[in-house]
Amino acid sequence: MRVKLLSHVIENGGIKVARRHRQPDGTYLKEVPFVAGEVIEMSDTSAQKYIAAGLAELVQESQS
Repeated sequence: MRVKLLSHVIENGGIKVARRHRQPDGTYLKEVPFVAGEVIEMSDTSAQKYIAAGLAELVQESQS
């Protein structure tokens, strides 16, 4: 589910960052910061939690 964040998500004293695909050198291929205005793909369960907490809104898929 795609959601648009309405505010920054703070975790452990800083902005939350999702990291994916760890590389052999210890870096990550993808890093997604959870900042206001960012559109993020997440699980339906997590998306519902963020929406219920007022941190995000559902993004409608555009039809082509």
